[in-house]
Amino acid sequence: MHKLLKFILFVLAFSCAREAEFENKYSLESVNSEDYVLLGIDQETPRFNNPSSFSSIETEILFYNKINHSLYFYPFKIQSEKILPSLKLNLSTEGENRVPEVNAINYHSRDSVFLFNSISKNLYLINSDGDLIDTFNVVSEGEIGFPIYPEVEVIGDLAFFPTVGYAKSDTKLKNKSLLIYNLKTKNSSYLLDMPADFQGYYADRGLFKEGAYVSHLNSYVICLSMGGDLLVYNLEEKSSKRIKVESNIYTDPETFNPDADLEKRREYAKENSWHDAIFYDPNTKLTVRSSTLGVNSLEDINSGLIEIFDDNLVKVGEFEGINFFKEVFSTEDGIYFADWSFDKENENIIAYRKLKFNKLN
Repeated sequence: MHKLLKFILFVLAFSCAREAEFENKYSLESVNSEDYVLLGIDQETPRFNNPSSFSSIETEILFYNKINHSLYFYPFKIQSEKILPSLKLNLSTEGENRVPEVNAINYHSRDSVFLFNSISKNLYLINSDGDLIDTFNVVSEGEIGFPIYPEVEVIGDLAFFPTVGYAKSDTKLKNKSLLIYNLKTKNSSYLLDMPADFQGYYADRGLFKEGAYVSHLNSYVICLSMGGDLLVYNLEEKSSKRIKVESNIYTDPETFNPDADLEKRREYAKENSWHDAIFYDPNTKLTVRSSTLGVNSLEDINSGLIEIFDDNLVKVGEFEGINFFKEVFSTEDGIYFADWSFDKENENIIAYRKLKFNKLN
């Protein structure tokens, strides 16, 4: 009887362990040469970290070159040859059409290009001729110090900005996670309180956030740079919630010591896992989050992780060995992201790799 009881307990424990393991409900298609779109770039253009955006109306990729203060418009085509820009627009540095350095882009059409500057907190609306149509100061009077992450998404009359949480900031709004600016009324709303267990985390550098508008839920989703959970603001209901997300692959970092020396800071950043970006694909209604996984020592190379969430923001897949940052968009054919590892010695291209997920039976 005693042996039988031990056996039953063992079976139950094994079953619980099996249930705790995450099971993918999607597969990730393997990559071949046809899954890359190559943009040809000139000698003035850096290959990495260019603010960019995709217009489904124009079927074009647009990115900004900080070095020459220019916008490059590329027609999106699935082809083996390099794609060259159809238009290069030199932005004005003075006069009535002046636009300062661009930190984020939201490209709607040739008549509607939104450019954001992180210093002035201004959102500029221009057209593809470089004409400045309007300027919006997105922060309330007296809140110029409010930290905004360099990312913007304009839906209708609303512009969405995830924020940067600085515990040491003087602004009374320092724990807000989302700023929504109304282009018509020119009013700003500061929403989504950062959960108490994250406030003050990594205080000297700030807690970065990424965001994505999930159209079929009429909600804006925030992911913090650490911690698995998602923060969701529903625009229709004007309500917020926190969605718990579990993973067997990454763990939350321990609380950071702001008085640590430079070497300890490097170790902390390298050895812990961080979320890099979140993206919503309206074609599949999947939300995709990308992360960089921590390593055991500074000599090791960090790996990546992609998690996917279904139309109810329930996690349905995770795949190691791949990640992306802000240079990502989607078409009916799949999700494309700037793959900096592809032919990385070639300084004459920007390579976009396709991601396509298939639902398992």
